[in-house]
Amino acid sequence: EKSLRRTEALKQAYNSFFKAGSIFGSFILGLITFIPFLSRFFTTDPFVIAKVQGAIPGLMTFFAVGGLMCVGEGMLLGQKDLRFLGRMYGAYFFIVPYIMLRLKKRALLGIQDVGIGTMWGIFSIY
Repeated sequence: EKSLRRTEALKQAYNSFFKAGSIFGSFILGLITFIPFLSRFFTTDPFVIAKVQGAIPGLMTFFAVGGLMCVGEGMLLGQKDLRFLGRMYGAYFFIVPYIMLRLKKRALLGIQDVGIGTMWGIFSIY
């Protein structure tokens, strides 16, 4: 009986957190859609504006799931699954720099054109 109540409570908490994460993600995506409009207040350089607009798809991909990722992380923390989180953060601090350094090498060798959008795309994939 105690386990059944705990399961139901976790399910209800997850659903509530999922809704909150979805609302947060939608709000952030709404803010990102204003970046092209707001960028003209910070620069008039068309090259800079084009670079910023090139980052928008990566930002939208990254932040579309950002709220839901926070929900998942919060649920794992609440259940004290620290071993999994520790391993994931440990992997993050090795995998992402490795990929970024490979990307830098490709850019320096002229193999690939790298910009802000490319970097946000990598963060989104991870």
